[in-house]
Amino acid sequence: RQAVVFFGAIASLIVNIKKSGDAHGSVIDLDTCKVIVPASLVGTFLGVLLNSESKDTTILAILTALLVVMTVAVFQTAFKQRREELAFEETGSVAAGGDVPPASRLLTGLQGGPSNPQDEEEPLELPPSSSPATPHAVPATTTAAASSSSSSKKLEPQRPKTEDIVIIVWTMAVVMLSGILHFHIKRCGQDQADLTMREPSTGCQHPIVMTLFGGRLEVWMRDASTALFLKVLAMSLPIFSCCVVATYYSAYLYTEGSWSVRKILSYQTMALLTGCLAGLVGIGGGLIFSPFLLLTGMDPSIAVGTSSTCVLFTSSSTTVQYLFTDRIMMSLALVYGAVALAASSSGTALIHWLRSRFPMRKSYVTFIVAWSVAVSVALVLAKSVVVIFGLHTSYSASSSSSSYAGGAEVPVA
Repeated sequence: RQAVVFFGAIASLIVNIKKSGDAHGSVIDLDTCKVIVPASLVGTFLGVLLNSESKDTTILAILTALLVVMTVAVFQTAFKQRREELAFEETGSVAAGGDVPPASRLLTGLQGGPSNPQDEEEPLELPPSSSPATPHAVPATTTAAASSSSSSKKLEPQRPKTEDIVIIVWTMAVVMLSGILHFHIKRCGQDQADLTMREPSTGCQHPIVMTLFGGRLEVWMRDASTALFLKVLAMSLPIFSCCVVATYYSAYLYTEGSWSVRKILSYQTMALLTGCLAGLVGIGGGLIFSPFLLLTGMDPSIAVGTSSTCVLFTSSSTTVQYLFTDRIMMSLALVYGAVALAASSSGTALIHWLRSRFPMRKSYVTFIVAWSVAVSVALVLAKSVVVIFGLHTSYSASSSSSSYAGGAEVPVA
C-alpha cells in the first residue's frame, strides 16, 4: 500500500512544482514540511517495527476513531467557510461602490489575512467585481507575526537550500537503513534461537545483510553483548537523528519564523502519530495531514499541496523498508502504482484548476478533502467488519471442532 501511495505522491509533487510559478503562488509551504517530516519519519520507523506485533482489530479501531473525528471536523470547517463566502457575497453586493462595511474583517480571513484583530492596521478594500482578489492577498501592513503564518500570505515559489536537502536525505537514509537492519537482525537472532532449523538462516544470509556485512552478522549475533549492541543501535540511531533534525528546525522556526512552541509541538505530535499509522497500516499520511492543516486555518490549496509533499517522504521511507524486508508484492505495487500515478496527477490538477477558477471558493477544496476522508472512513469500517466477522467465524469453527473432538460422537486418533 505504501508503494502505491509513493507513486501518487511523486505525481502530485511534479504537478505542484510545475504550477508553483502561476499567479496564485506556490502551494507547498516548506516551513511546514520542515516541522512535519522529521517527526513523521520517526513515526514510520516505529510503525514498521510494530507492524508485525500489532493486532489488526486494535489498529483498525484507532484508525477509524481518528478518521471519524477528522471527517466531522473538516466538514464543520467546510460548512463554516461556505457560510462566510455567502455572507461576504451579500455584504459585498450591498456595499458596492461605497465604504467597506465591518465585513472587511471577514474578507481578510477569507483571503488568508491575519485572523487576530490586533494584527490589522487598516481595512482591506474590496476588489472590483470584475477582478476577483487572489486567494492569498493580504494587507500591505501585515505584521511580522502574520507574515510568518503559512495561511496568511501568497506563497512565492520556494527552493530548498542545499543544507536542507542534505539534512533530509541523510535523515531518511538513516531511518530506512536502520529499519531494514533491525528487521534482519531480529530475524537472524530468531533463526539462531531455533535449534530445530536444518537450513541456513534466512535472516543472516539475506542479500542486503550479505552486502552490508559480508556474512559476518551471523557470527556477531552468536555473541549476546554484540547482538544487544546491534539491536540498540538500530533502534536508537534513527530516533536520535530525527530528534536532532526536528529540534534544529523547531529552533529555526521559533526564532526566524515566529512560530510558537505550542504550534510546533502540535504539528510534530500530529506528524509522529500519522507516520506511525502509515507504517502500521500503510495509509497515506494525507488522510491526516490535509485535515489537520485545514483545521489550523491554512489555505485549502496550500494544505493539500503541503500534505502531498510530506506524504512523499513518509511513503518513500516505509516503501524502502518494506521492499528490503520482502514485504512488498512488486507486481501489484506496479499495477496499482500506475493507477495511483494517473489518479493523483488528475486530482492535483483539479485542485489547481479550482484554485484559479474560483479564487474565493476555498470551501470547494475543503469539501473535497472532507469527502475523501469520509470515503476512507467507510472503507476502514468495511474492512473492520470483514476482520471482525472473519475472527468470529474462525473462533466459531475452532470451538465447534473442539466440542466435537471432546465428545463421544467423533473418535479422535
